[in-house]
Amino acid sequence: MNSPELLSVKDLKTYFFTEKKSPPVKAVDGISLEVKAGSITTIVGESGSGKSITSLSILGLVSNPGRIVSGEIILNGKALHKLNDRQMRKIRGKEISMIFQDPASALNPIVKIKKQLLEAIFIHDKKKKKNEALDECRVMIESVGLDNPDRILESYPFELSGGMCQRVMIAMALLCKPQLLIADEPTSSLDLTIQASVLDLLMKLKNEGMSILLITHDLGVVAQMSDYVYVMKHGKIVENGDVYKVFEDPQHEYTKALLTSNR
Repeated sequence: MNSPELLSVKDLKTYFFTEKKSPPVKAVDGISLEVKAGSITTIVGESGSGKSITSLSILGLVSNPGRIVSGEIILNGKALHKLNDRQMRKIRGKEISMIFQDPASALNPIVKIKKQLLEAIFIHDKKKKKNEALDECRVMIESVGLDNPDRILESYPFELSGGMCQRVMIAMALLCKPQLLIADEPTSSLDLTIQASVLDLLMKLKNEGMSILLITHDLGVVAQMSDYVYVMKHGKIVENGDVYKVFEDPQHEYTKALLTSNR
């Protein structure tokens, strides 16, 4: 990984404090990772390993009773862990975006796609003309492989298939041309055909220069997509390395078990 470092996470700890006398749940317990520019970096692990909490921590979206206890999150030289929520709102969507695991719940079911995409633009550019913003929405919808963008814009999420909603989420995440895209299990709720098309789209974005942090439990996806992989278990990184090295010569017993279970 000789490209410049875009994201650096150092000794990140995110704990959940449930009761006063109970010890905290250490969802993320001292992990360090980096994402190089123009690469796909993957965090892989089973459910509950802390993958999604890691991505939410990077975005500053951990909700009570969870909080970041310590650590550094540096995006392109900017210390995200030192920013307040108002400052982070300016970062989200513009410099770093996320495709959430379940597009059906991430999209508002009673608001048309058009309004939701426009809001994503106007949050960061209130002076942009509506017609210009709509044109950008149409272009982005087509770029993620959806036909008839005007019909999509006038639709509600419940009128679209799961695969179409996932592509709308990707379009929304890309509207403001972020430096880093976080994709949290982007194909977990999709059938195999749609999974393949979404993964092809992510690879296309990577080839166009997008940096992607991919969160998954699927080692097949890792093998197909990733440049560098971090294996996560119980809130800790237990192994990391070039994807070929990790697959060909895994060092940790947990990594070996994951590889065996996916065969």
